[in-house]
Amino acid sequence: MQELATTKKFNILIVDDENVIADTLAMVFSMNGYDTRAAYSAEHANRLAPEWVPDLAIIDGCLPNISGISFAVQLKTTSPACHIILFSGKTNTTDMSKISRRGGYDFVFHAKPSPPNALLDIARALLLQDSN
Repeated sequence: MQELATTKKFNILIVDDENVIADTLAMVFSMNGYDTRAAYSAEHANRLAPEWVPDLAIIDGCLPNISGISFAVQLKTTSPACHIILFSGKTNTTDMSKISRRGGYDFVFHAKPSPPNALLDIARALLLQDSN
């Protein structure tokens, strides 16, 4: 796998209402050289946005109050360059994908549970697009 250029430290936002998942993924990404933040709701993630803009966000598709896909659309509106990975343990990821494409968004969808290395690989591939 091609390595990312070390001149930029990418910001990765993890949003999951299961604190253990958010914190674990944030730790894994941090250990792999990314600047990460974990948020446990869309509202919590929104509070991070004014001072810290993510290059990539990994968002649980089923968040309380605001759905993961609604938050992803909101994040793309405020941070158009941010890549989005929506992940969910629910079987409705195909439906989520269709809804987002109808709205003009081409988010990456990934199923839970997932080994962290799979998300690292997807993140690297998305961020490498920006480096080329």
